[in-house]
This record gives sequence, structure tokens and C-alpha cells, in this order.
Amino acid sequence: APAFTLSFGVGTRTVYFKVRDAALVESGVVSDTIFLVPQTVPVAAGTFPMGRLASGTNDDRTYGGTYEDPVHSVTLGAYTLGKCEVTNKEYCDVLNWAKAQGYLYSDAAGTAWAGTGDIYAGGAGFRFLIVSFSSTNCNIQHSGGVFTSKTRVGLPGTTNYSMDTHPMVMVSWYGSVAFCNWLSQWQGVATCYNMGAANWPLTVAPPTAGGYRLPTEAEWERAAAWDGTKHWIYGFLSDTNATGTANRCNDFNSFATAYDNPLGLTAYPYTSPVGWFNGVNVNPNGSVTTVNSPSPVGAYDMSGNVYEWCGDWYLDTYYTSGGPPWNNPTGPASGTRRVNRGSAWNYSFFYCRSAYRTDAPPAGTNFNLGFRLSRS
Repeated sequence: APAFTLSFGVGTRTVYFKVRDAALVESGVVSDTIFLVPQTVPVAAGTFPMGRLASGTNDDRTYGGTYEDPVHSVTLGAYTLGKCEVTNKEYCDVLNWAKAQGYLYSDAAGTAWAGTGDIYAGGAGFRFLIVSFSSTNCNIQHSGGVFTSKTRVGLPGTTNYSMDTHPMVMVSWYGSVAFCNWLSQWQGVATCYNMGAANWPLTVAPPTAGGYRLPTEAEWERAAAWDGTKHWIYGFLSDTNATGTANRCNDFNSFATAYDNPLGLTAYPYTSPVGWFNGVNVNPNGSVTTVNSPSPVGAYDMSGNVYEWCGDWYLDTYYTSGGPPWNNPTGPASGTRRVNRGSAWNYSFFYCRSAYRTDAPPAGTNFNLGFRLSRS
């Protein structure tokens, strides 16, 4: 049984090979094709307690807020979740496909994207910014008609690191949704959002089977925190996030006023490759040996690296006004800002708590904000 190494990213890969029998009779060329997608982990259906641990002595009580209260029981159907955040290379692959379909625009009016400037997408009257491509903090580039990842300088010395495996940043909520729909369309599965209507509504909601979408806020927290018996305070099976060690997640050591910056990058954003904290990698910046740090379901970087868009509108009081019943909740019916979870490379350790909630306008972008996929 021969083994083949396929190039990293998403999309179609074709393997060509011959076979030879014991009599040395050789076949003609044969082939097989596979469609690569971002790696996911399964999350079983069940019920879990959502919200911060507000009693006792712990980081949830010390650093949390009432917008994380109260703990409430949430029931979810089975789903799969991105094992890691969507990378620059994966995003480039989908952008290249979308560009070939004529889906990219230079503005809300629908001017075709010509290779420079920020990128918009959507149906007429409902086009929004998806990537702040003109920002120096954006880690993708366009040359010769093709999107590729940039390189950035880091340690040791002046090592040039490809940003292929770093999380995609400077991407809006709309840009994250566009990736989900386009990847679904490219693969030939049902799209989950209507990009031709106001606010690009979710049209295939969990637990209904469909294509790729953003995780709901409840799905995100369940995967980051719940192991079946315990709700962990941090997204790597721990109730503490020691500062100054840089071995469990990529965040900011507020006590030492220093960034973890595992690769010692010389310019923002100080992201790390997705899944970096696996117990094998050693940070060039400080020779710190990582500790294997998956979430309870086996997903990585659910604390730190970059904040992650969720599908829900944000509401401070949603936990007190949004239910019960809490059965596959998808958030408030309307709003002006979307949920972000997980914290980032430039935020203090306590923002990495699994129950921490924050938000951003859906057309907003940042050098510390990306996303991961979900699918029912």
C-alpha cells in the first residue's frame, strides 16, 4: 500500500501511479482524486453547563464579568469543529477559486476586484468587506493572478517563515462566512448562508445537516471547555494559565509586559502556526518547549493565538434573556456586533478563559481576529 504526501491546503488533489505485479508486468497510469478540507474533530451530541465558574477562588471569578453569567444548561446536536483555526494558505486556496468564479469585488457597488485594494463579496445591495487586503498586517498577497501567503522574519537570526500555517487575520465576519459558503460550493455541499440578503443570514442552522459554517457561541464553548464531567476554565484542559511560560498558548504576559511571540517575529501580528502547542515544537523565541494543549475535543488554539468569529449576534444579557430552552441556540435574532471567542496573541492570559465573551462589528477586521469552521 503506497503512501502519498499531498500538498497542504484545500481543494482537489490528484495522485497518479502505476502498479507492477510479481512477473514485472506494469500497468498503465491510473489515478485517484481527493478533495482536501481543513481538518476537523467530532463533537458528540449532549448537554453541558455554559458560562463562567463564578464561585470559589479561580480565574473565572477573579477576571470574569456578569455577561458570562449565569451558568445554564445547553443541549447541542452532534457537529464537527475545525481542529485548528483556518490558515492563510487555506484561505488563499478558496480565494483563488472564488476569484475564478468572479465573486470578488473592490467595493460595495460591485466593481470587479483588479488585484489590489480591499476585497468585498456578496450579492447586489448586500456586498461587504471580507478581507482588509491593503493592510500591512494582512498575511496574504496577490501576484501573477494568484493569492499566496506572505513570509515574515523571525528567530533564530533572520529566519524567513512562511505564513501558510498561521491563522488568517484581517478577515471580517462576512469574510469568514464567505469562506464557509465558497468551500461548501466548491466541494458540492449545501451552503449555510444567504450572501444575497441583509446581514447574510444563516439558512441551514444546527442541528440540520449542511455545509460549512461558523460555530455557534455555544458550540465554541462546549468544544473549548467541556470534557463530559468538567467545564475547564481554559481551552487546553487546565484551570490555570501560568504567565511567563509561553508553553500552553500564544498570549500576552501582562505581568512581564511581554508578548509570547513563539517564533520571535519582528513585526505584527505575532501569531504562531496553528496547532503549535503540541508538546513537540520548541519556541525559537526563548527555547520554550511546548506542552501538548488540545481542548477536551482535540481542537487547538482555543485559548490564544487569535480571537475567533462565531456565528451569533452578541448581547451582554443573552444568557439571562435568551432562553430557556437552550437547545442548539444560535444567538439573538438581531444585533449590530458578532461574537468573538478565544482571545489572542496580544491579550493578557485571563482573556483566554473559555467563558470569556467579546464582540466586533461584522464588517470589522483586526490583526488578532480569525475563525475556525463548524459543520452539522
